[in-house]
Amino acid sequence: HEVTPETAKVLARVRKLLALAESDNVHEAETAMAAAHRLLLAHNLQHPADPTRPDYIARVVGKSSAAVALSWKLVSGILEQFFFVQCVWATTYNVHRDRMERELEVIGRRHDVDMAIWVHDFLHAECERLWQRARREGLARGRRGKREYLAGVLLGFSDKLAAEQTRCAERGLVWVGDADLQHFTQRRFPSMGRLSAGGVRQTSAHESGREAGAGLTLRRPVETHGSGTPKRLTNT
Repeated sequence: HEVTPETAKVLARVRKLLALAESDNVHEAETAMAAAHRLLLAHNLQHPADPTRPDYIARVVGKSSAAVALSWKLVSGILEQFFFVQCVWATTYNVHRDRMERELEVIGRRHDVDMAIWVHDFLHAECERLWQRARREGLARGRRGKREYLAGVLLGFSDKLAAEQTRCAERGLVWVGDADLQHFTQRRFPSMGRLSAGGVRQTSAHESGREAGAGLTLRRPVETHGSGTPKRLTNT
């Protein structure tokens, strides 16, 4: 289904706000990102899906992998908690490697799925950028250090979104989920399970990552291929 004219207008405003979030002025950037989040939340609260004609879609994003990295799981958790979609790590067969793997499927209304994929691409790109910087500066080293650092980045960003969610709740904007979307997802994946995120050590690398994540500001969508897959996505 195509988005309605009203939804298109909201999305255009969101894109303008995310453009402002590229400002070098930290306060202006933070304010713009928060305003974009509130706008999407208010729109979804005011225009719930029609249960008689739900316009849910499902898209595969990223690439499949035999072992899903912690940072990938954390990104999917952020999408599900803050961006009005359901995320499922579906099982798929990789014919080239002759093995079963997992791939991320994002499910929801078209405009929500589009936004979630933008956020997915942004976070993976920022994780790679921040990891390269942390490695140059000696803040984290090796595979374990990378895992701890990137977990910190994503948890720091998640904390930032949670704080904005609390401020929205204080204004009476409370998202309690979409029961019809959950039912749609359960019908699509009747035996759906959850992947355990696993623990992470509270190391200096992790704390450095949290500090970097707390400073992240969601900007305009990064450039993607037509499938929604980022040009570069490494198993971090």
